[in-house]
Amino acid sequence: MSKKVIALFAALSLVGALAAFAADKPAPKKDTQTKESAKMEELLNKGEFQKAVDKGKEFIEAYTKANKMEELPKAFWINLSAAYVGLKDYPNALDAIEKAAATPERMFEAVVFKNKAAILHEMKQDDKVAETFKTILTIEPDNLEVKWALARLLEEQKQSEEALKYYDEIIAVKPDLHDCAYDVGVLMFQKGDYAKSQQYLEKANVATPGKEHILLALGQTFLKGQKYKEAISVIQEYLKVSTSPEKKMAATKQLGLCQLKEKQFKEAIATYDLVLQQKPNDETALLNKAQCEIELKDNAGAVKTLEAYMATSKNEEKKKDVANTLKELKGGAKKK
Repeated sequence: MSKKVIALFAALSLVGALAAFAADKPAPKKDTQTKESAKMEELLNKGEFQKAVDKGKEFIEAYTKANKMEELPKAFWINLSAAYVGLKDYPNALDAIEKAAATPERMFEAVVFKNKAAILHEMKQDDKVAETFKTILTIEPDNLEVKWALARLLEEQKQSEEALKYYDEIIAVKPDLHDCAYDVGVLMFQKGDYAKSQQYLEKANVATPGKEHILLALGQTFLKGQKYKEAISVIQEYLKVSTSPEKKMAATKQLGLCQLKEKQFKEAIATYDLVLQQKPNDETALLNKAQCEIELKDNAGAVKTLEAYMATSKNEEKKKDVANTLKELKGGAKKK
């Protein structure tokens, strides 16, 4: 799982836990932190993780002797787990967070499982991370961040259909969350499902119009789906906002191809001329421009373009075909 995903859930102490919890729950009462968890909180905030662990062990020993272990609150175990995370002692961090989960208090339930997910990830147990995310969603069924993280994880685990279920739930509410609709559009494109790819990318474009990467992907989807008219419009929009000279050049060539396919021969010639201004020996541009000129019965222009191709191309097989075409074109010109 990507660090970007897991970082959403790695609250290192009760301070982080409270911040996450407060996003959609009432603020907790002040008495939810005992003096024990408050002392550990202080050490955690200073980055003194070993001292926090040692202090935690002291409290555990004292409570064990007093036969009051069940009175240690959830906040204490969250902070002890956070201290172990700070030391990269993940097995003990997991043990502490599971003790937090076992306490009867309802406060911080979702935070406990978010932290558990982060710990399991560090222990390379992403199969259990997915199950933990699902547990969080039983507590916070509308948590889009968790749904997104779960969908990304399922996608990485090649469980595309289940991932798509969570992606769709997110897109129905907030399609621009972490570029969610765009990501799914790209996923569908990679699967060769260009119709679905188009649906998701169009949603992404509506949610955040004019974004360079979305327009580029949508243009590619139309091109692959042989929807050349739609591709022309989107690629033209992309070229207005593109900041990448390399991608802009590739998109310009694709625009020319789409115009050629749509029999917009004059427009295609103008587009390929833009390419040839920067790359005079571009073989695709030369050949396609010549094809447009032939379609327009501009044999003289086609001869000139194909001769430029012959002068620079190293593709001997293709040059044989082009030589025959040139012969025909010149023969036709002589007959006239």
